Amino acid sequence: MTLVTLLLIWALFLQVLLTVVVLLKMRVVRVKAFKDGLVTMDKIAADHSAWPEDVRQVQNNYANQFEIPVLFFVASLLALTTTGVGWITVIVSWLFVISRWVHMFIHTGSNRIKYRFRAFLFGFICVLILWFIVMVKATQLYLIA
Repeated sequence: MTLVTLLLIWALFLQVLLTVVVLLKMRVVRVKAFKDGLVTMDKIAADHSAWPEDVRQVQNNYANQFEIPVLFFVASLLALTTTGVGWITVIVSWLFVISRWVHMFIHTGSNRIKYRFRAFLFGFICVLILWFIVMVKATQLYLIA
């Protein structure tokens, strides 16, 4: 295994870890909402809008971990299995993961849309670049073969 491959695998792991961290954070804020008497099981059983705003922020961020990051996972796995991994792929992957952590801290904290959107947009551009790299390399491999 090469260093760039290992670094890409670490980026994938840190993105998975982010999802786990948000899931655990969601448990903490939900339990707090119950203990503070802000919700009851009857209220939230069929209607998630009954949760307090801070809980909904974390819930929404958790749902976000299954949106754009899915495109990151697929592009990364394609790079690992078909086209090979280069330094640009690794750097862009790490930038994506960092942007997702920043997005999570903003989304589950101050939730300032201006900054949250910038983090989201930066990560989205990173995913587009990853897909461009994978498609160019895949096309090159096809034309050489």
